[in-house]
Amino acid sequence: FNDPFDTVVHSHVFEHMYDVTAFADKLSGFLEQGKMLFFSVPNMLAMLREKYTNIVSFEHTLLLTEEYVEFLMIEHGFAIEKKEYFLDNHSIFYAGRQAGRQE
Repeated sequence: FNDPFDTVVHSHVFEHMYDVTAFADKLSGFLEQGKMLFFSVPNMLAMLREKYTNIVSFEHTLLLTEEYVEFLMIEHGFAIEKKEYFLDNHSIFYAGRQAGRQE
């Protein structure tokens, strides 16, 4: 991208990545310190408890728990500023700010 930007938004993308660590690393390098990341992921653990059959499949290749999402964000320099649940078992929405990696 040639023009500056201050926010990245994605919804239900993380669970489709084959390498979520590389994706988080790319997001981290893509956003300058202080810039925002807004995203949502399915609440996969809640869906698993409800016995949804599509939780882990050819599309969702890993069980992406909220603890793992938060670990990835912190590990790649994002401060989670807000988290909200949509319905009891549907999605988790995050607002994060690029704070810089802890070395």
